[in-house]
Amino acid sequence: MKDRTLVGKTIVCPDCGAPIQLRMEAQSGIVGEAIPVPAVMQQSISSSSEERPWKQLIAWSSGLTTPVGVAWVVAACLTIGVVAMITRSPSGSTSSPTVSDRTIAVQGPFGEKGSIDSEPPLEPVKPDAERQLNGIHEQFRSFHEVTGEWPAGTVGDASLPEDGRFSWLAQLANRQNPNGIQPRWNHRWNDSENDRFVRQRQDSFLNPAIPQKVGKDGYPASHFAGVTGVGPDAASLPTGHPRAGMFGTNRVTTLDNVSDGLGNTMLVAGVEGDLGSWAAAGRSTMRGFTEEPFVRGPDGFGTGQADGMFVLMADGSTRFLSAKTDPTVLRRLASAADGLPLDAAVAGDLGVNNEAPLEMSDAAEPAPARIEDIVAELAEPLDEPFTENDQLVDIEATMAQSITEFEQKNPVAARQLLLILEEMLGVKIDGSDLPEDVKVRLDQTVSLHLRDTTAGDILVEVLKQIRLSYVVQNGRLELSDPGE
Repeated sequence: MKDRTLVGKTIVCPDCGAPIQLRMEAQSGIVGEAIPVPAVMQQSISSSSEERPWKQLIAWSSGLTTPVGVAWVVAACLTIGVVAMITRSPSGSTSSPTVSDRTIAVQGPFGEKGSIDSEPPLEPVKPDAERQLNGIHEQFRSFHEVTGEWPAGTVGDASLPEDGRFSWLAQLANRQNPNGIQPRWNHRWNDSENDRFVRQRQDSFLNPAIPQKVGKDGYPASHFAGVTGVGPDAASLPTGHPRAGMFGTNRVTTLDNVSDGLGNTMLVAGVEGDLGSWAAAGRSTMRGFTEEPFVRGPDGFGTGQADGMFVLMADGSTRFLSAKTDPTVLRRLASAADGLPLDAAVAGDLGVNNEAPLEMSDAAEPAPARIEDIVAELAEPLDEPFTENDQLVDIEATMAQSITEFEQKNPVAARQLLLILEEMLGVKIDGSDLPEDVKVRLDQTVSLHLRDTTAGDILVEVLKQIRLSYVVQNGRLELSDPGE
């Protein structure tokens, strides 16, 4: 049985009419288990006695305990054997139908009593990136229902520089947990006043297929970015520009601005290179298509697959874009109002040289970007995925990060806090070389409450409670026993 909607239901065996309970097993999938007759007698499988062959079976079997009954059973078995030999085909196979020939009657979503001539396939398990994008869409949908628009690319005090403001992901995170730690929108996202908010890991913004969980800035990262459009200046383009995407620095996109159609416009794409904080506005959380190849290329787009990547469209659907997709088509998917079909043969390529096929007034066209800025941005090397041997940050500097307050009221295993600190620091904390009798200390519970401290001081306090210390070695923090 492959139809998961039947799990928990009772079906009738097509061979003997006995009731079978369907259940799910982790290793075997859906399996059928015969229900003991006394348990079934307390249920109502059907209303008529003709649909209860097990009752007839009970009445018939009650007479088998007598000598006459036993004799009849023996005679019946001999008769069945003779008939089977007579009806056996020359090839040695019987004329009885195979499992694939049968029509199985069930109670389920096909009607009061439907029939299944073939088993429906199991619903495939969605890849990690696709599931995460679906979750982000649910947050978008809730936001759009209330506001009538998509989140702005940058959030916070407009007087702050772009790189000091919060991201659209920070806005979604705050809406998801309105009773949690609140950000100070009028402060920079990386201000010490916002440490408790921005240093939380947001699992819904992470793709399990990407090993790097911390950005180059030393903060918990995001593996998804809003699509700004086409070209290095896409984020600064005005609403309605043919190269503008769904996200921008100072623009808000509404349904009326997406003239290309929601199903033809990218909203969010996966990123696996040049990662940064999920709370920070700018390249960490929104970027455009600037240089080919667009999939797993200099722009850092990707979701962990070698042959393509998953993206979220503005209509809420997810799409897998092959690495072989024509770059012209990808550019047109990245823009919200270019007016061009998704056919690379049709002239009017947006290109990456800031040219637009549609006429724009001089007032609407932004000032051209300086060539030296463009060259500097495109010259940046593509970041490789994080490995435990890489040192992504200056260890001394990241240990000195100021933390306004760090609190762990309820005692937890020290190894759990060390994992949090590992992500906060962006540095591997390794205790694999500790003796086995010392490793058990990692399971000891700790609790702490520090104010006006640093990330390094938090680490020292945790290790102090379990009588361990650390040394910096090979780009990581090696745990050691000071008593040795």
